[in-house]
Amino acid sequence: GNSWTKVMIPTTEQLAVVYFKDKKNGYVAGSRGTLLKTIDAGMTWSPDSILFTGNIYDLQCRSGLCYLAGQGGKIYYSNYNKPWKLNFTNNQGELFALSFPGEKNCFSAGEFGTMLKTCPVAGILFFPLQQGSNEIQFRNNSKNYSEFTWYFGDGDSSTLDSPLHKYKSKGSFSVMLVAKNESDCIDTTIINIMVTGID
Repeated sequence: GNSWTKVMIPTTEQLAVVYFKDKKNGYVAGSRGTLLKTIDAGMTWSPDSILFTGNIYDLQCRSGLCYLAGQGGKIYYSNYNKPWKLNFTNNQGELFALSFPGEKNCFSAGEFGTMLKTCPVAGILFFPLQQGSNEIQFRNNSKNYSEFTWYFGDGDSSTLDSPLHKYKSKGSFSVMLVAKNESDCIDTTIINIMVTGID
């Protein structure tokens, strides 16, 4: 715009980033853990609760989650209506910027040439259809993935999110789920199941 006017907000701290996730909902953040939220297109701003007192340098939202990068290598995340949670990065340096080149991956850049990226976390839930059954209902409980493949330990595989798999023989099987995101980061989890009956 060609005309700018001052917006009254409840802080005197230095502000570093303003981000709107849509036309009405947004954040402004800055020094000493200052984090303000609006739900009315910036007409009013109120403090958002975060247990962080360092400087906040960047804030971005994607796929229902918002992330902020701050002092001391901290990254926090929230789904806009829930409390902010710390995402452990094992990084001690400052993180200044966040970028989402895809829906399921994020990069963060910081001091000393630090570049971090998100990776998926593979997770499996499973339920036998009945006690002693050779039919097992699997559920993909992974986070931050864009594609995945199941390996059932008997030579069969699937790319269904929650496959129902029928084993042809009794025994112990190592079931593996491989989750991958858009930045080609991969996580694998393996569980062992025992099939004791055959229908």
